[in-house]
Amino acid sequence: MSLFTISIRKHSYNASHSFDMNSIHMDIENRNIQLSMQVTKSIMCIFFNTECDLCAKEILYIKDNLDIFSRKYNLVLISFEDRHKLINYKNEIISKDKTSSLIFISDSNFELIEKYNVSVFPTILVFSKNGIEESRCTGINIDFLKQLKSNM
Repeated sequence: MSLFTISIRKHSYNASHSFDMNSIHMDIENRNIQLSMQVTKSIMCIFFNTECDLCAKEILYIKDNLDIFSRKYNLVLISFEDRHKLINYKNEIISKDKTSSLIFISDSNFELIEKYNVSVFPTILVFSKNGIEESRCTGINIDFLKQLKSNM
């Protein structure tokens, strides 16, 4: 049984599989994520759960390579957990003396999880600068992250 699936999309015309830079989403610190996003970068959304060991492995890999990933991607971590739990998690994984390019979103009403048909954690979605879904990886797959890293 495989722990992951990868789907590559070159074009997507389904609005439910595009990332709308104009929709207003607030991060866990009540900031509009549009203010944190750089329009010249693609978007990597990581759907996760703080108690998921597989999610932790992927997030640790991204954190260890944060300088590389943040050059190309707006890094958005999305969880159904409440914002207080996510703030504590963010503080645990990010050094207090470091500013982070990670954007955390609490999706406690499952709006984004449903919109992007996420049913397994972790799930990574990569969107172009224009918001078109380019690839999707469901389940643990460090090789997928290594491939994204090597394409920079």
